[in-house]
Amino acid sequence: MQLGAERIHQPGERVVVSASGRGEQVHRVIVGRTRVRGVTDWSEQRARAIDAHAADLARRAAAESEKAAEMLREFVAVAASRGPAPVRLVARSYDGRHRYRTGLRGWYLRPDEGIAVAEDARFYVMAVRGSLRALVTGVTLEPDPPRLVLGEGGRDGERVTLRLALDTVLGSA
Repeated sequence: MQLGAERIHQPGERVVVSASGRGEQVHRVIVGRTRVRGVTDWSEQRARAIDAHAADLARRAAAESEKAAEMLREFVAVAASRGPAPVRLVARSYDGRHRYRTGLRGWYLRPDEGIAVAEDARFYVMAVRGSLRALVTGVTLEPDPPRLVLGEGGRDGERVTLRLALDTVLGSA
């Protein structure tokens, strides 16, 4: 076969011969995909790498969340036995202008009362979308997966470990 020559082998497939420093190389080209000696095209490799990275990230996040949940369970057991006493948890609107009843009792983990742990050891972010109805009836919060670091990605001084936040609450009793 001549250099640069193409020949159709099967419908949608062609073979291209090219030269390199080590002689001729045969490339098999399939419409929409390129296969060179068993290696799939770049976009498929990237898709597999992205999927593997996302799965690894999800596994790490789940493990971190489970570790944080265990810390919260220990904290609730200690706080229930020796204090401080739980308080009614109140959520704030995103703009911070309104406060909403939640029906939850627990402990705030941050001085700004933006994060709390309830008596059932669930982790809550105490921010909600404001509404006139919620001012009267209150809001129902869904628990969030707990994090080992609170304020991750925030400004300087806003990032604090969960362990430090829990110890601060226990120390204030």
